[in-house]
Amino acid sequence: TNTIPYTDLGINLHKRDLYMGDNVIEVVSFNRLNEVFETEGMTYSDEEEAFYVEPFEKEKTVSFKYCRNYTTEPEHTVEMRLINMNFEDIRTKDWFFEPVVYVYENDLMTGMNEAAFAPADTLARAQFAVILHRMNGKPAMEYTERFPDVEKGIWYTDAILWASQAKVVNGYSSNGYFGPADKITREQMAAMMYRYANFKGYDTSIRKELDAFKDAGKVNDYALDAMQWAVGNEIITGKTIDGQLVLDPEGYANRAECAAIIMRFMEKYGK
Repeated sequence: TNTIPYTDLGINLHKRDLYMGDNVIEVVSFNRLNEVFETEGMTYSDEEEAFYVEPFEKEKTVSFKYCRNYTTEPEHTVEMRLINMNFEDIRTKDWFFEPVVYVYENDLMTGMNEAAFAPADTLARAQFAVILHRMNGKPAMEYTERFPDVEKGIWYTDAILWASQAKVVNGYSSNGYFGPADKITREQMAAMMYRYANFKGYDTSIRKELDAFKDAGKVNDYALDAMQWAVGNEIITGKTIDGQLVLDPEGYANRAECAAIIMRFMEKYGK
């Protein structure tokens, strides 16, 4: 089953190529129009020689059967999972396509606007707290002055207060601030995910030494257990910089990396 961004509710599925914005995925080449059989989830127009899909909210699976060589019985089935995702900066060939689809479908991450997911943009600490809050069902919180820089009624207030109460996030020990707008590092993200897993009661016993990574020594003490857990469970896999495999623990995490880490975590724990 191909996963395809469905970027225009009025678009048709042409009989040779499936056009979704700039994404083109070859499905099948037909010799005769009467070779199309048994469409599911869409209709076929003889006049337009195209498939049409009714508007849908986020995800829909469609299929059709076809035959070749002028036979009259269907020989093959094509099934496609359409995603109503309007991000112009996400392509099916991108390594992060499936993670972005996952977090979008599950309402864990949204775009920066209707047209942009901004995969290369860095993620703020408040934004990651909001994602974890969504993963836990978005419980409402009574406001307390837990952090001097987290005011009442901000889009991230409930998320940060919940995460603090659950011991998923900490403020800076130097001044007691949370730093909502500060960019989150990869080891901070690992630490928050690790604490979240423990908060949920998940098994976090699987660990792996970090010897395979050139910069393993740069992992700070507070994040060491978390990073060993994340690597051991393939939630964080490292990256290649200048031909070397690194963790880049103090590097800033971008939105694509975050989507991938969230998807791996959810798939690991079956949640």
